Amino acid sequence: MFARPIRVPPPGWLASRLLVAACIILFVVGCGWSHKDAAVLDDGLEGQVVFATTHCEVANADGKRCDKKTCKTDAESNCEYFASRCLATGHNYSGGKDAGTCTRVLDN
Repeated sequence: MFARPIRVPPPGWLASRLLVAACIILFVVGCGWSHKDAAVLDDGLEGQVVFATTHCEVANADGKRCDKKTCKTDAESNCEYFASRCLATGHNYSGGKDAGTCTRVLDN
């Protein structure tokens, strides 16, 4: 008997909701990609120009990882990121932003 009036959303309502959803999705995907930061000692035995210039000094017994890797500043970057990843993954870092060594902490 009593009809309820139909509410029409304001113009742009759907577009604003889609924009918010797209921003949230991009943020979540971006955060997921940031976790691809590998442990610096698990990057392989060859030298790399990723975190400045790195070189494996002492190979792990598995032949795939390093127990000791050095970093040296090059024209592209310094060793600050290398040092932060080394410490963040529970290893020991000695040196500074221009050069340093990451040493694996062995479990006893």
